[in-house]
Amino acid sequence: MSSLWYALHDYYYDLMDNRSDRRVKDWPLMDGPLPTIIFCIIYALIVKVIGPKLMENRKPFGLRRTMIFYNLFQVIFSTSLFYMGMKYGWWNDYSLRCQPVDYSNNPKAVRMAETAWWYFISKFTEFIDTFFFVLRKKYDHISTLHLIHHGVIPFSTWVGVKFYPGGHSTFFALLNAFVHIIMYGYYFLSALGPRMQPYLWWKKYLTSLQMLQFLVAMIHAFQLFFIECDYPKFFMAEMWQSITDFYYDLILNKSDPRVNDWPMMSGPLPTIIICISYFYIVKIIGPKLMESRKPFNLRRTMIYYNLFQVIFSTWLFSEALTNGWWNDYSFRCQPVDYSNNPKAIRMAETCWWYYFSKFTEFFDTFFFVLRKKNDHISTLHVIHHGIMPMATWLGVKFTPGGHSTFLGLLNTFVHMIMYGYYLLAACGPKIQPYLWWKKYLTTLQMAQFVLLMFHSFQLFFIECDYPKAFVWIIVVLAMGSWWHTVMDFYHDIMENKSDPRVKDWPMMSGPFPTIFICIFYAYFVKVIGPKLMEKRQPFVLRRAMLYYNLFQVIASAWIFILSLKFGWWNDYSFRCEPVDFSNTPEAIRIAKGCWWYYILKYVELLDTIFFVLRKKNNQISNLHVYHHAIMPFTAWVGTKFVPDDFMVENSFGVLSRCDVIGPKLMEKRQPFVLRRFMMYYNLFQVILSALIFYRVLKYGWWNNYSLRCQPVDYSDHPMAIGMLETCWLYYMSKFTELLDTVVFVLRKKNNQVSFLHVYHHASMPIICWIGLKFVGGGHSTFFGLLNTFVHVIMYGYYFLAGLGPKMQPYLWWKKHLTLLQLIQFVLAIIHAGQLIFIECDFPKIFLLIGLPHGFILLYLFSKFYYESYNKKKVK
Repeated sequence: MSSLWYALHDYYYDLMDNRSDRRVKDWPLMDGPLPTIIFCIIYALIVKVIGPKLMENRKPFGLRRTMIFYNLFQVIFSTSLFYMGMKYGWWNDYSLRCQPVDYSNNPKAVRMAETAWWYFISKFTEFIDTFFFVLRKKYDHISTLHLIHHGVIPFSTWVGVKFYPGGHSTFFALLNAFVHIIMYGYYFLSALGPRMQPYLWWKKYLTSLQMLQFLVAMIHAFQLFFIECDYPKFFMAEMWQSITDFYYDLILNKSDPRVNDWPMMSGPLPTIIICISYFYIVKIIGPKLMESRKPFNLRRTMIYYNLFQVIFSTWLFSEALTNGWWNDYSFRCQPVDYSNNPKAIRMAETCWWYYFSKFTEFFDTFFFVLRKKNDHISTLHVIHHGIMPMATWLGVKFTPGGHSTFLGLLNTFVHMIMYGYYLLAACGPKIQPYLWWKKYLTTLQMAQFVLLMFHSFQLFFIECDYPKAFVWIIVVLAMGSWWHTVMDFYHDIMENKSDPRVKDWPMMSGPFPTIFICIFYAYFVKVIGPKLMEKRQPFVLRRAMLYYNLFQVIASAWIFILSLKFGWWNDYSFRCEPVDFSNTPEAIRIAKGCWWYYILKYVELLDTIFFVLRKKNNQISNLHVYHHAIMPFTAWVGTKFVPDDFMVENSFGVLSRCDVIGPKLMEKRQPFVLRRFMMYYNLFQVILSALIFYRVLKYGWWNNYSLRCQPVDYSDHPMAIGMLETCWLYYMSKFTELLDTVVFVLRKKNNQVSFLHVYHHASMPIICWIGLKFVGGGHSTFFGLLNTFVHVIMYGYYFLAGLGPKMQPYLWWKKHLTLLQLIQFVLAIIHAGQLIFIECDFPKIFLLIGLPHGFILLYLFSKFYYESYNKKKVK
């Protein structure tokens, strides 16, 4: 023993004389640790023994004025420490990455050492916090954590000042002084009396600030373990103290005392060790042991195991329902019942058994190892099974019941089905035909994650007495599993499913630049732009917009022609057109056309920017922003994966730009008087529509055409050729009808150029072209028959109206025109829709084009009819 004593004696004096900082040797309390240790012991004796004894028969002291001055002193003291820490180090040349101690007599180094000493002294002044609790008989405030923290910190800081007064560790002191400025500031304001209470709503954030301090300090300190730095890694006493303080406070004061004596619940170490062992077994030991062995045949074992899991999961599911979710548990907000109520205890026990079930699920992976199914042991699988026990341990330790048990409810239900499938699959090949539902298991698991995230996320938006920290744990677990699956899918489609030809094209390597631009666009036009323009006059951009719209017309027309030239005019099929991934010139040109279409979507963002600059914010609707923000990403997906199917819809772009250019050109001109022209035009339309109507009847519907089912006659029979020519004539009439809109523009009747009008006239030539190209005759000509009949009456009305006021008394039937058009659409939809339910040799693919188009027009015309006539009656 004497030799051990001498060894310790020599080591102590070597440490004090040779390894400490000699500059501080003669400073008060710095000669040795004994005075500091004695002060700490006396502090503990006073607050735990002497103080309570002295106050036993006394009334609590009223120390309001004393506390005001004390807290004010602490604010000033902490502020001065923070200022000196910044001034002599962290504001100047101190490095956050690695800061060795400067042991020289440089004035700055000495002042930093003095600052460290004053920080050490401040830890003694903080003893008064506890003395005030004793004198005011607030013993419930003197927790074990409080006592350990204040009793140990002076010694920790003494070690720092004695050996390392400066450098890396002073960052913790800097943080701590800053937190103390705020904390003692709160105590100072609180001591001023009740009138200050309404302004102290931020009290709840003080603990969060302290925790953040420890987290930042730990990260700052721990980085030294991974880099080369001339700072001793042994002396991080304060940091370790912070960690232990936090741990013991969490385990002793914040956990559920009912579960403390339950198996595995005293601390997290056993669970962590088992989880690490699981990782090590399934990734290293297991594969090594099985390397030279044949796979085990575990069919019978797996049948019993899966049966056990089905029964165990069913029991857990029924317990979760019986003790909570079938009875008084709320899906909106369910606090934890920490009482000894039998139901609350049963729910806590169910949580523990759910935690235990996570260990039994390790056998899933062990069976994979023993059967040498190593390809089944994915990273997702191992992380999921390795993390779940620790996550559920936290739930049982702190929140055994309440809102988070919804996770267990969903998970046990999914496991009943999942292990049921595994049980049946293990029974052998004769059961396989009944296991068609295997593919839905993953969907069920994903649905579980989605429901879980929705159920948990709602707590962030409502008041609920449930710890939000555990909501984050659940959300992170669910999103982690979800994210891993999504990333696997992402890498698979980026590497294996995308077109390799476009990989190196600008913006085509991944979706993130496109997503970033789209998000920035939405934020700019909804937030930044209106803010910047708030106090500015609107810009006059008439000339810029004229050139911009002209450019859009040319660009849209070029892409439209490109898509026709290299595809849709030639051998492309509207029924089914696979993507040509070859390197032929035509395929490359169409892919480049798709890329230019994608780039054009960015140019179109200028539409909204012009609205912002002109302060036309009422036109920047959510629909507008959503449409323009989503289109670049949609076009990116098309270019990345299917750069082939160019949409003829660019013709709509051309027409929409014309709808802009026309009014612009007419802006400063007088309206044209086109009465005579319109008379002849309407008369021409009446004759043309009557001719088409007659020919449709003559070559089909008057003869052998059937209203129930009429296939297309593709032969060279005169009647079939006559009907085909009539279809072409009807298609050409759709272009002559575009003059309706041109006349409105020239007469400056822009209010009549509605969305309905433009959509109707822009879409009809395309629909008719498709019909003529592929089904020139047959069932679909019934719509042409109805439409030309309606047009005979409609253009007849316009012709009579163009004769002047003398005809107005005879035109009382104007309002019935829209009604007639609505009847036309209803009849056409019924006539086309019947083909869905009967056998008919007419391509049903064209119903996918015609029926949606018919319903859109029916909706738009119905809305127009209601707004034009019914609303007026209501008024």
